[in-house]
Amino acid sequence: MAIPIRVLIVEDLDDDAQLLIRCLTQGGFQPVHQRVDNDIDLNQSLSQNCWDLILSDYNMPGFSGQEALKIVSVDYPDIPFIVVSGAIGEELAVSLVKAGAADYVMKHNLERLPTAVNRALREAHERKLYEVAQTQVMHSEKKFRSLFEGAGDAIFFYDLSGQILEINHVACERSGMTRDELLEKNVCQIIPKDLAGNFNHRMELLQQQGSLVYESSLLRNEGQEIPVEVNSRLMEYMGQPAVLSLLRDISERKTAADNLHRAFIEAEEARDKIDAILRSIIDGLVVTDKNGRIVLINRKAEMFLRVESQLVIDQKVDKAITQKVLVKEILSALHGDHVEGIVEWENAIPGLKGLQIIQAGTSLVKNQNGVETGTITILRDITRERELDRMKSEFVTVAAHELSTPLATIMGFAELLITQKDLPQKVQHESLQYIFDKTETLEKIIDELLNVSRVEFGLQHRLIKQACILNDNFETLISSYRKKHPERKFEVSLPCEPMHLICDQERITQVLENLLSNAVKFSLNNKTIKIEIIEIGGHYQFTVQDEGIGMGIDQAERAFEKFYRGNGIEKAVGGLGLGLCIADSIIKAHGGDIRIHSEEGKGTSVSFDLPKQLH
Repeated sequence: MAIPIRVLIVEDLDDDAQLLIRCLTQGGFQPVHQRVDNDIDLNQSLSQNCWDLILSDYNMPGFSGQEALKIVSVDYPDIPFIVVSGAIGEELAVSLVKAGAADYVMKHNLERLPTAVNRALREAHERKLYEVAQTQVMHSEKKFRSLFEGAGDAIFFYDLSGQILEINHVACERSGMTRDELLEKNVCQIIPKDLAGNFNHRMELLQQQGSLVYESSLLRNEGQEIPVEVNSRLMEYMGQPAVLSLLRDISERKTAADNLHRAFIEAEEARDKIDAILRSIIDGLVVTDKNGRIVLINRKAEMFLRVESQLVIDQKVDKAITQKVLVKEILSALHGDHVEGIVEWENAIPGLKGLQIIQAGTSLVKNQNGVETGTITILRDITRERELDRMKSEFVTVAAHELSTPLATIMGFAELLITQKDLPQKVQHESLQYIFDKTETLEKIIDELLNVSRVEFGLQHRLIKQACILNDNFETLISSYRKKHPERKFEVSLPCEPMHLICDQERITQVLENLLSNAVKFSLNNKTIKIEIIEIGGHYQFTVQDEGIGMGIDQAERAFEKFYRGNGIEKAVGGLGLGLCIADSIIKAHGGDIRIHSEEGKGTSVSFDLPKQLH
């Protein structure tokens, strides 16, 4: 079916104009046209009609294609302008394209005209779509700002269509944009166009797998591309499905890989000389020739692949390497159907629990003449990075829940007070008390986040040390817990004499409260919680012991890690996994020591020591 098109022809000869119309008709178009040959008629036709395309001769009596292009470029830049002439050189034609012409076609080569027209119309349509997309205004409410600021990676929340919902300050720094600018964008607008086309495919994979790791690029405001590693996972945001993506700047890694790649090409004829350098790098390295034979493998790669260099050198990769995903990646590169990316697999670690995660990226190697000579593969152990990513993602999910729960209660009772004017005084008082209690809960959560952020940046807690006696503080705290939790039994053993310390009284009380809170949360009704303070030598030993669910050895060893909440049943209990981490930093800031002993099914005991007098 012919494509209708409105064409304005700038041409002094009607025969030449008719020739262009026939060429367009034969190329599958149904043109409606008008011919002009001077600037007055051109301006009049442009102002009175809506044209899809302009075809212009270059040399005309009293007028020229260059003058026509100038008029169109200034007032009608969205109309594609194609120069059709037989009297200009290639160099002049290229200069016209640089001045704004969509293309040029020589009259002796008019069979190319339909193709040029199709491309010009498509590009004009794409430019229009891009301009429309750029003018769209997006907005999103500010949510949980403090949760993101301690991360070293850029963090993006976006919905399944790619609309950005929330970002942290690192994302602003990486992109060179303000927070408001980013919140108005779709993720496809901050990555290169060639990568944006894969967005829907990646979203399908993400919904199938739940998480996805890949390499991409982030577009800075001024157009610079920053290579990033993207770790995405599906989660819920404000009750709707969304994506959490951590973007890690891998510029240095890319630069190192590119430098290594260039060094290998330049020194191909002197391979023996650079072997020592390549074997000493901290990442694994495997190099193959164009036939898929291994020509170089360093010690790190031997460890990752569980092979010995003397047994695999000169062997084909599919015979020497057992990791099928890596073999497939290398062979794909050699066969020419390879898209640069990364692959991963897991290795069992002899004698240890858990798995080692290895990541590999393969690139083609070309010599100075551009001829492909083989592949180079870099392998990295990313086990620790994955664990950190998992903990960060889990923390964001838990923190969002811990914040949204009291917020929902506050909003619910506040709405009740606003909308129901005739509530009984008792109901009003109870509602206000609920709001007050949940506000206190929020304040505690925020305090924990602020405290752990100081630890994250290597800062000690600000201590206000002074001479104090802790007996009254502790007795008051324990008494309040007895009132709040009458279903628990509290056994208390405090020194009879005053406990004289030079310390931050508020912080030490906070530590004891954190330990009491954990003991209550992780023990059942009618179980006993013991609080004991004894004097040993020149220090006091404080112990809180419960008869709760307890922990295994592996869990106890990680109990003081930031955001660690253990595995299994304890995850049903609220909390951010920060209490013991904060307690540890406070006690160490006082020059003391804290430790934990726990057995599954029997309970947990946490003790800390404080010097009687600090110098």
